[in-house]
Amino acid sequence: MNEPSSQTLSMAAPARGKLRERLIWVCSVLLFVALACIGVALYLDWQNERELRQAEAEADRLDPGWRLQDLEGARAAVPDTENGALQLLAAARLLPASWPAPPPPAKDSKLEDRLLELAPQMRPGKRLFDAVQDAMKQALPALGEARRLAAYPRGRYPIAWTPDIIGTPVRHLEQVFRINRLLYFDAVMSTEQEDWNGVAQSCVAALNISRSIGDEPFFMSQIYRSICQLRAERSVERLLGQGEPSEATLKKLQLELEDEAAQPLLLRALRSFRANSHEALIALKARQVNRRGLFLANPYGLPDQAINWNDALRARACHPAYLRYLNELVEIGKLPTEQQAGRLQKLKLSQLQKPTISFFLEISDAELHAVHCRFVGTLALLRCAVTGLAVERYRRDRGEWPKALANLVPLYLRQEQQDPFDGTALRYRRLEQGVVIYSVGPDGVDHGGQLTRDVHKLESYDLGFQLWDSSNRRQPAATDLDDDR
Repeated sequence: MNEPSSQTLSMAAPARGKLRERLIWVCSVLLFVALACIGVALYLDWQNERELRQAEAEADRLDPGWRLQDLEGARAAVPDTENGALQLLAAARLLPASWPAPPPPAKDSKLEDRLLELAPQMRPGKRLFDAVQDAMKQALPALGEARRLAAYPRGRYPIAWTPDIIGTPVRHLEQVFRINRLLYFDAVMSTEQEDWNGVAQSCVAALNISRSIGDEPFFMSQIYRSICQLRAERSVERLLGQGEPSEATLKKLQLELEDEAAQPLLLRALRSFRANSHEALIALKARQVNRRGLFLANPYGLPDQAINWNDALRARACHPAYLRYLNELVEIGKLPTEQQAGRLQKLKLSQLQKPTISFFLEISDAELHAVHCRFVGTLALLRCAVTGLAVERYRRDRGEWPKALANLVPLYLRQEQQDPFDGTALRYRRLEQGVVIYSVGPDGVDHGGQLTRDVHKLESYDLGFQLWDSSNRRQPAATDLDDDR
């Protein structure tokens, strides 16, 4: 057996020494790089936390009591005997789950849209009337309870907050939507029976559905409240397009609508969105979000823990900048409405490091603009309705329409209502068959009082409240909308 020579061994020893030196050098470099990366990560994390504390301090200074626990704690308690939310839920339990689906063989999935688009002075055609009547027959037990909401101007729904905030259920909003729809249908049917007091009761009950939500600290809750306000306003306009209720009814409706118009829904929505987003980002950073419990998709096929780590890193990176962005949104919400759109256009989410958490933490610039238009548009309609009721009271007392809205002050209106889109007084125009009180709407262009009944098309139209001469009210439908469609 051949043994390595002493020369071979002497040559192998330095080679092994050099390899060991190289390995030590490589390991040293890798260790240095790792330590450097850890150091940089710790520094960035420290810097990120410092910026977050600064953003929180900014919120504390600009808007004390902005955190979610503060918003929730500031809400007034409502006794059960006065709680319109409990009354609404009681009515919802009596409403068939599929309502307002009409009985077979009728098929009408857009019944509500058709009623909203029906001109207030026009009676529904026979087929539309029959469809509404069939739907109402299914809801009679719930209707009696829903009408009682007229006596409940306050409300508060029970909320079971989850640790991650994101998963907090707000299922009551679906019931709010259904009962509000029921009362709108009831207002239509009551006008057909010329039950003006019944229509007025449904209008007040619909407004109280809005009030049952109150200052609930959810962005979506305030959107639903805005929807309830819109339907109540449409019911009032239809009431005056069909008949002439008493002075007491007109005055009560005017005061109720005026109170609703004073509610800062957009500001509440923005405050709620900031508070919820802040808490949700904290939960994401702590990896406390139960993705499966929220039925969130896993597009990468990775384990949930891996996705949670990814979301945690993203949340940590964006939290300070996103909170400052939300602070600015809330400050914009405090401005007079006519000044908000310009500031919103300058505030671009696309210029920030966005949450991109793979679900609903962010609202795009386009979505924010649309939401803003909806809130301000509903406010404009409420102010037009308040003024319209004052105009109707003037006509009833004096036998003629006022020459100008300034003539309503102070006997019929405490002060002229402003157009929330441009800050000037609402417009007023005499028409061939009556008058219209209107706002220029989101595009800022005066279209001469040309209104749209399609709530999905606010551009290129004015937003307003129309009144008809007595002889032009309660007109039969020119054609049945079912036939047209």
